[in-house]
Amino acid sequence: MQQPRGALWVAILVLVVCTPGGLVAQAQAAALRVVVRAESQPVVDAEVSVAGVRQQTGASGVVSVTTTAGRVEVSVAKPGYATVSARADAVGGSRHT
Repeated sequence: MQQPRGALWVAILVLVVCTPGGLVAQAQAAALRVVVRAESQPVVDAEVSVAGVRQQTGASGVVSVTTTAGRVEVSVAKPGYATVSARADAVGGSRHT
């Protein structure tokens, strides 16, 4: 069975979570929500890598990852599709899509 060839569309939502009091001593945490779609449909079982941490998308085509704030490399791969890579800059107190 041949899998469809196409482009993956990836939306990355970066939410930086700041906890009062410990910001100087600790790195800030960033919560990322990665949405993977192709032809307006969620892509199930795509492998999402965020800063070396790998997860697979579920039925909704979404994964959520917590990492440290700063520049983050995100890549998405699934057989039959072109691999997609993107970078996001997570900045304290901000939200990016």
